[in-house]
Formats: sequence, structure tokens, C-alpha cells
Amino acid sequence: MALSYEFSIGSVRAREKSLFTSADIEQLLSYKSVDEVRRFLIDKGYGDGSDIDEIIADHTEKVWDYLKSVAPDITVFDPFFLVNDVHNFKVTLKGTMSGRKYDELIAAPNTIDPEVIKQSVEHKKFSLLPDWLAKPAQEAYDIIATKGDARESDAVVDKAVMQETLRITEEFSSDFLKQYFRTQIFYNNIKIALRSSRTGVTADYLNKAFCDVAEFRKASVISAALKGSEALTDELSKYSEYDCSRAMEKFRLSPTLFEKFVDDRLILLAKESCKRTSEGAEPIIGYYLGCEAEKKVIHIITSGIRTNTDSESVKGFSAIGLDIYPCDDSERAAHILRNIADSDDYAVIYLTEEMYNGTLKERSRYEERLTPAIIPIPGVKGNSGVGVRRLSSFVEKAVGSDIIFND
Repeated sequence: MALSYEFSIGSVRAREKSLFTSADIEQLLSYKSVDEVRRFLIDKGYGDGSDIDEIIADHTEKVWDYLKSVAPDITVFDPFFLVNDVHNFKVTLKGTMSGRKYDELIAAPNTIDPEVIKQSVEHKKFSLLPDWLAKPAQEAYDIIATKGDARESDAVVDKAVMQETLRITEEFSSDFLKQYFRTQIFYNNIKIALRSSRTGVTADYLNKAFCDVAEFRKASVISAALKGSEALTDELSKYSEYDCSRAMEKFRLSPTLFEKFVDDRLILLAKESCKRTSEGAEPIIGYYLGCEAEKKVIHIITSGIRTNTDSESVKGFSAIGLDIYPCDDSERAAHILRNIADSDDYAVIYLTEEMYNGTLKERSRYEERLTPAIIPIPGVKGNSGVGVRRLSSFVEKAVGSDIIFND
């Protein structure tokens, strides 16, 4: 029997009630151990597993199985999964060329079989990939092989996935999907411009990185970005498109407020279109976005408490693909922080609370920069509260004002 959206929406509305509430998030923030978080998730019925990663994986699989069982057209989710395809290509490419293991970094759900990506990279047969990715993948490989420039290589495939996302969403009848991804990609371009305006990139790089999207003034943005951060901010403050002028007001106050403004705008689009609509694919998409927001909450909170000692336990973070710099001395930590923050290789840097408090002078240099975000996490000497307070703000930033459905 063919599925109908009327049936699907009724089913989704019933499941919305199980999404995290504000009270749930506050409870999670109060925990001092990962095991407490694990027990909370199991007791809530979120998922099963012996650790957080297994629980999230179990929950993700169940959500995806559920969506496949109720969605009349499962391809409406493809635009959300394309980013996983490009992520998988990038980790496969870099892992293969550097000789590093990357299997645990493969993301799902996806639209391209990771094994196909692996074969395309290992045998340099990029024609195995879908048309939208085949040529950019070859170019990205050539850039890594000849220049060793990972940033430019990433820019090429990131642009490809943005273009494909726009192409797919334009084929759907959903106005929400069109507006959601136009907004997301517009601000992806803005973030690229803001980062690039302080790193001395060329116009050629920006042309490779920017994706053409409705109402994005590419030529003007490139010209302003090449003149520096202040000139770019002044230029973007003149734009009314996608509330860009308001976004720049937030950016002048704090890059974190800018990021939150963008997240809130996307969340608001989802709430207006998905929560309030009683027909079409939007309510099902909204439920999926709510589930993704929950995963962000869990990852952010557990990353802040997953330590046992300030220098030794950070080694555990290497298992999930993070670079680690064990250190128990504030003076040396300040030197390390400066080196890695100025390298432009990291968007987020985690410090244990003791090192966070001991590097105030160094940290102040980066407070008003878009990246890196410097986040404190509790250490072996106890939880002073600064990590939880900062984590709380980053949880809010990660999901906007709240989980989509549960105010």
C-alpha cells in the first residue's frame, strides 16, 4: 500500500513528544560524568549501547529506519545527506594519501556507498562517483597531490556539494527546502568570506569556493574580502538579503552571536514551515532536523566532560579524530594555543578548565575572531563551572533557541 503524507504526519506528530525538552537539556548539563549521560539516554529510551557513540548510532539507525517506513518519498532527505558524502570523500582522500586510518570517521546516512568512494580514491577512478562529484573529486585529488593544499582541495568539493544541493532542492515542490538551503548556502559563502578576509587568499580561491546562490553578490563580496576584514564587514552590513545586515551587527559584537543568529534563522524557518504545516513533507523533515539537533546537544555536552586527567585523558579524543596536545603547564599551553590558533587549521579548540583559566591573555587575542572557537571542558581537578556555562552557551548555539518542536 502506498504511503500518504496524511498518515506520515500523524505518525510524526506523535513521535515529536519524545524529543528533548529544555528541561532535558538542563538535566544533561548538570551531569559530571559521561556514564550519567549514558544512563539518562537509556532511561529516556533514546537508544541502546555500552557507550555514548553506540547509543547515538543505535538511535540514528532507528530514526532512519522509521523515516524510511513512513516517508512517501525518501529522496526529500537527500539534500541533508549530501554533506556526509563529501565528508566521506574528504576523509577517504586525506586518509589514503597520508596512510592514516579513517574508517571510524565515515558518516551516515549517505547517498554514495562509502566503498565506492574508497575504490574511486584508491584506484584514482573518480568516474565511479556521481557526475556532480566526479570532476571536483579529480580536481581535489590533483590539488592535494601537486600543492598539498588541503584548504583549496576542500573548497572545490564543498562548492560541488552546495551546487548539487541547490539543484536537487529546486526540483522539489517544497518551498521550505528551497528557502532553507538557499539561506544555508548564502551564509556558507559569508562564512568563507569572513574567514578569508583575514588570511590573505586570492580572488581565484574565492571564485573556487563560493557557490552561486540567489541574491549573493559574489563580485562585490570578493572585492571587499580582498581588502580585509573591516572592508568586508562594512560591505556586508549594506545587504538586506537574508537579513545579512542584522547578521553583521551580531558579528561586530561577537562571532559567536553571528553564528547563533544564522542557526536561529534556520531553526525559525524549520519551525514556521515544519511545525506549523499540516501537509506535505515539511513535518517529516522537521522531525529529522529535531533529531539531528539532539545529537549535537549530546556531542557537545559529552565532549566537555569526557576527561579523567588534564594531560592523559585528552588522548582519548584522538580516537574520534581530534588532534591532541597534552600539556599541564599554562605557559607552555599558551605557546601551543597561539601556534595552533594562528595556523587556521582548526575551527574549534578544546582546553581543560585549568588550562583555559591559565591562558586568559592568549585567549583574549581570539575572542572576536570567527574561528577558532575556544571551549573549556572539565578536568581532573574538578568542575569550576566555567566549562558548563560555556558548554551551555554552545549547546544553545548548536541548536538555535531550542529543539525545533519542544519549546
